[in-house]
Amino acid sequence: ANLEKPPVIVDLGADYGAFLRFAEKRWPGSKVHSVEFRADVFEFLKRTAADVKKVEVTTEFREATARYPPSGHAVWWTGSSTCPTPRVGPSTTSC
Repeated sequence: ANLEKPPVIVDLGADYGAFLRFAEKRWPGSKVHSVEFRADVFEFLKRTAADVKKVEVTTEFREATARYPPSGHAVWWTGSSTCPTPRVGPSTTSC
């Protein structure tokens, strides 16, 4: 799609930053907010973000755990262990 101005993009579960490389080529001048949930992978994401020049990048680490239901889709949960908050999928908490 042709956009009149560069988009603002939120990349949840940014992993190693492959999407950042794509966005740099596809939407120069865009703003990409990359969020990664795994601390070890976040370190790689920061390195990738430092190399990206044609888009404005912010990176953020959020601690989370993943559960894989029978559908195979990841469901990310954040918050405390006594009251987790679903980030994708239905809530099964009553707190």
